[in-house]
Amino acid sequence: MEAQNKRKSWDPVKLGKNVRKFRKHRHLRQEDLAEAIGANVNTISRIEHGGSQCSLETLLLISSALHVSPDMLLEGNFDAGLRHFEHYLHTVSTEIMDFFDRTQTLLFRQLRREHQIEEQSYRYQKERLAAERSRSYLDNLERKEQE
Repeated sequence: MEAQNKRKSWDPVKLGKNVRKFRKHRHLRQEDLAEAIGANVNTISRIEHGGSQCSLETLLLISSALHVSPDMLLEGNFDAGLRHFEHYLHTVSTEIMDFFDRTQTLLFRQLRREHQIEEQSYRYQKERLAAERSRSYLDNLERKEQE
């Protein structure tokens, strides 16, 4: 029971190595990362070398600046080979969105055509009905005149 209640703190050395790995993956210098999170270069250096325990706020700022989740920084769940997969996912998602856009456009065109046909049919029916009424009115007038 006691083991469950203990808080697990993160390993500063492991965190530092991961911060460095992700920073380099993003082609950032320590200065760039420091500027992005509003810290100084010494802070980034100490974190990367495991010499400084990082606050939760700083961890979140770093993870945001490096575009990774905090658990990736804490546990290192990342494979550098996945960056090609990331590009693939972006390409596929773009193609899917383009497909949906084209499909939506085609559907709206089809609906407009059907609506125009319905509208034309309605107009035709209305004109035909008016013509029939006119004929029947005229027929009635002729009958009355003949009587």
